[in-house]
Amino acid sequence: MGRTFALSHLHSPHGGIPYSSPTTILTCGNTDGLNKVFETLLQDGDTLLIEKFTYMPAISAATPRGAVTVGIPMDDEGILVAGPGGLQDVLRNWPRSKLGRTGMRKPRVLYTIPTGQNPTGVTTSLARKKEVYRVCDEEDVIIVEDDPYWHLYFPRTTTATTQRFTEEGGTGFEFSSPELCYSGYVRTCAQPRYFLENGWITGQPAFLKRLLRATEACSAAPSGFAQEMVAELVMKHWGPEIDGFLEYCRNLRDRYREKRDAMVAVLKEGEYLIGDGAGDDAVIVNKTRIMSFSVPTAGMFIWLRIVYHTHPLYEAPFSKAYLAGKLFEYLAEPRYGNKVLVGPGKMFCGEEEDGDDFVRVSFAVLPLEELRVASEELVEGVRRFWGLGRGEIEGIGMEEREGEDALGEGLGLGLGYRGVVGC
Repeated sequence: MGRTFALSHLHSPHGGIPYSSPTTILTCGNTDGLNKVFETLLQDGDTLLIEKFTYMPAISAATPRGAVTVGIPMDDEGILVAGPGGLQDVLRNWPRSKLGRTGMRKPRVLYTIPTGQNPTGVTTSLARKKEVYRVCDEEDVIIVEDDPYWHLYFPRTTTATTQRFTEEGGTGFEFSSPELCYSGYVRTCAQPRYFLENGWITGQPAFLKRLLRATEACSAAPSGFAQEMVAELVMKHWGPEIDGFLEYCRNLRDRYREKRDAMVAVLKEGEYLIGDGAGDDAVIVNKTRIMSFSVPTAGMFIWLRIVYHTHPLYEAPFSKAYLAGKLFEYLAEPRYGNKVLVGPGKMFCGEEEDGDDFVRVSFAVLPLEELRVASEELVEGVRRFWGLGRGEIEGIGMEEREGEDALGEGLGLGLGYRGVVGC
């Protein structure tokens, strides 16, 4: 039932499967699916291409297999294809390209999250998808597409770009070599936890045959109880067709969009630190940017850039990495008047120093009013941090933590923090 539902219904809103005779296997969720895909595709010493910032379990699944990840930069339309360090440069000029590494094998697998990318919130445009596919087709690179947020797409504005993306839908690809396991998409989809970590992988039969052998050697089929829960939900509550599921997704998407807009409004107000300075004849207003972000068009995350170079103590004496670590602790500590957890940017990239500029925040979990309060506390916490002196910053985190206000016993989850923002 699960395979039929995935092929007949869940892929239909995507414009169908763009190659003949697709097949699907069920998994125990996203991480389980990634482990099986990488177990099948990667060998010790291989290079896996990823987006520069990506879903951390993907890196965690590849690394134990001896694979090395190389992050490709992104812009507002998705993974970069042209230019130094872009996908085309990396593949055609390996290992001499900007991101190439001598002695490493040329990449043959690309992992990408095209809709509401985690953590950046970027949705890859149709034109960029075609560019990515063209280059990977020419270079015999398999694309592993992880797309759990497809049904959580909401326009940033009513611009021509977002209208065109919505109207075109589908993939728009003309596939060559449709029956081979390269130069095509392997779609790895996993529903959120209300699906009890059931998921599925869809791809060409040649690839799925090998993947099925890997599945039989480890987890086999997903939990029968979990499958029964899904069947009960789909058949009795949503109905045997897709309408009930789509209606649920529309309602969820509308709630997420409302919460996204609420968080965006607060963060926009907090992008600058406003100060007054006295001139000879007038009051001078000084604006210092302390954060910036792009409005996501899908998913549940905002990728927030903290502009550390405007901090009064940046590089004299504190490095960006030092300030980033102190800000994380400062925001999470009730003793400083804060109780907000964020996801540090270095959690989402292979090269940790590249993530110091960013934090990930989520608008998905908290109720709307709590989310507004948490967003305001986040903004106020960053503003106060810009006003701290050297001794105050050095003292952050030095006191012994005790009881329930310990920093989430390592994570801060479930302890009354406004907390789940970003985690």
